[in-house]
Amino acid sequence: AGGVAGMRLSSGDKVASMDVVEPGGYMVLVTIQGYGKRTSLDEYPAKGRATGGVATLSKGVLEKTGVISAARVMQEDDDLTVISANGMVLRMKVREVREAGRATRGVRLMEIKEGDKVASIARIAKATLTKVGASVSEATTPGANQQFELPIK
Repeated sequence: AGGVAGMRLSSGDKVASMDVVEPGGYMVLVTIQGYGKRTSLDEYPAKGRATGGVATLSKGVLEKTGVISAARVMQEDDDLTVISANGMVLRMKVREVREAGRATRGVRLMEIKEGDKVASIARIAKATLTKVGASVSEATTPGANQQFELPIK
């Protein structure tokens, strides 16, 4: 059994991420150079199998932003953690990521040092924080928008 084609990729394209659609959610993406944005899932039309999909990053800015490192479906009240290959970590509220249209560049979320790149992002869902008894505030995350370097040995 070979399965079915989910998406038709152009030459040189790769799948960066896959996630489940959530009502009221946002597509949050971060590029390897630390640029990111959030876009309402309502801006993404449903497509049939084996189609080319829709643009979510302006191809004209790839030299500056780099390619997409990761993308996740998140809610406005969630926290976002951005992690670089060399151990830099940034945690912020999703609502602090600028909302932008589908085929736009986004804004710089993380300063990336030469030779480093964004490796991954993580969602810390508000529902999960509440479930484990963590204090969930509508205010900015403590230490938000501060980058931390983790020692790598």
